[in-house]
Amino acid sequence: MYFEQQRVHVASAVECCMKQYDILQEEVYKLIHKEIEHFWKDINEVCLMIKNILNPVLDSIFNLACIIEFTYVNFEDKYTHGKLLKDYVVALVF
Repeated sequence: MYFEQQRVHVASAVECCMKQYDILQEEVYKLIHKEIEHFWKDINEVCLMIKNILNPVLDSIFNLACIIEFTYVNFEDKYTHGKLLKDYVVALVF
């Protein structure tokens, strides 16, 4: 069972991609990782190019991207499954 199927009410992005491109699950994960790398490059490029936006705004956008990547790294949903996130929160607090 795919990770996305564990939550019945959510459509599986992996399955949709498998059907759309007629590729295997492992290839979908590689494709998604490649897209994530491109998005990071885009974010970094924009952060370096834009001069007329305040740094706190850019910092907020960058920090949000970091949080999203951390929360969903290795396709583990730490937001929904809080037990996966617990050790990191404890480390921050103590």
